[in-house]
Amino acid sequence: MWEDLYKQALEEGWEKLQNIPGVITGFHSTIDGLKKVDASLIEQLLKKIGTITELPEEPTSAIRKPEDLIIDLLISIREGLAYQRMIENEETFKWTLENVGYDQLRLGGTSANMANLLSPLPLKKILVYANPLTRELAELFPERDNLFILTREDGRPVLRSPRKAWKEEGIFAIHWILEYGEGLKVDLNDLSFQSPRANRFIAAWNPVNCRLRVSEEFKSDIFLIPDRFSHFLVSGFHILLERYPEGKTCEDFVIPVASFVGEMKEKLGVKVHYEFASIGSQMIRNSVVKNIFPVIDSLGLNEIEFATLLNDLGEQELAKELREGRFPIVKLVDGLIKIMKRTTLRRIQLHTLGHYISITRDKNETEERSALLFSAILAATRSLLGKYETFDDLKRGIEVPTITLTGYEGIKNIDEFGVVIVPTKVVQSPKLTVGLGDIISSSGFLLS
Repeated sequence: MWEDLYKQALEEGWEKLQNIPGVITGFHSTIDGLKKVDASLIEQLLKKIGTITELPEEPTSAIRKPEDLIIDLLISIREGLAYQRMIENEETFKWTLENVGYDQLRLGGTSANMANLLSPLPLKKILVYANPLTRELAELFPERDNLFILTREDGRPVLRSPRKAWKEEGIFAIHWILEYGEGLKVDLNDLSFQSPRANRFIAAWNPVNCRLRVSEEFKSDIFLIPDRFSHFLVSGFHILLERYPEGKTCEDFVIPVASFVGEMKEKLGVKVHYEFASIGSQMIRNSVVKNIFPVIDSLGLNEIEFATLLNDLGEQELAKELREGRFPIVKLVDGLIKIMKRTTLRRIQLHTLGHYISITRDKNETEERSALLFSAILAATRSLLGKYETFDDLKRGIEVPTITLTGYEGIKNIDEFGVVIVPTKVVQSPKLTVGLGDIISSSGFLLS
């Protein structure tokens, strides 16, 4: 049954995407420095900082010194879970650049990733927000006919290819993507463990965008262009800081963005999806829940972000069970219902290894199922091939085995909500893991 539904979802999803007027992604585009983590690199880093005798249960809230970086990376490896933390000072940034380095530079940032991953699909227009757009960042964007930056020419707002719209040079931000494989062994004196699965840890240095200041030019020009857009994918709050040297707090930057998103909804009629990402600070998370959740329609998150959000909302026991992996799928659904009842969200999409879950107030379960299955095809194709460019590429994704883990998969109605659970396709030796959550959530939202 599921293989037939997958084939149907691919055909329907490809056709439906062609009817979407346009998509906007903001507010986080940057450069990623990819680095493969192996036992040799870990040994080298430990020699630099000295012996670590124990690891805490959870990563630090932010990276303030090299030791924080190494500890957070090791926790990610031990748990096999994706975490992201901000580097808070230039000294640690320079240490990381010198001692970790990178194997490859690639386009990064949630909004840039979403734009990049959506651009091979048959969408008419994708407008990505990137500020500042330096030549180094612009040249990492693909050259595609449907991918644009909003800029000004002769004093008027126009859409242009990112590669033709840069205005300055230099690297002002970099996010390290530290990828490790399944079975990576770590020996720390009395501590010995190995990664239960392939995943990554992200350490981000982003002094420019960590204030999420949307340019005044963009805020005015988006309402002046004749092009129509129907969907708005919002992200970037995970790079905020709790407090800033000038005395401001994260709330001082969250509130203006929330106001602008609300204005976009009112004036342009866009549907808004927020990709939660990994926010280490509860203070920032609370500000996002208070200010951003009321102006969005849809929320995307993984199992770690889900557990963290539940904990913040007072569901500590359930959150603990989720982190420890001691839960049936019914508890995932129970947690999603709790969040829906405490917010005004219309939709939540949860992506975990083995299955995706969607919960909605609108009970459009058949559409949701097709949307989740299409997003699973994209993720499987990218994991298998490292990219996708054509419809035929996505057919390769369908060939990846479907993993049915629970027996709960299907369509359900619980209270006033529609719940959809689909089994996903899991690539045993993925070529890439970075960006999978972005494409899963963004494509699922567009087709829901």
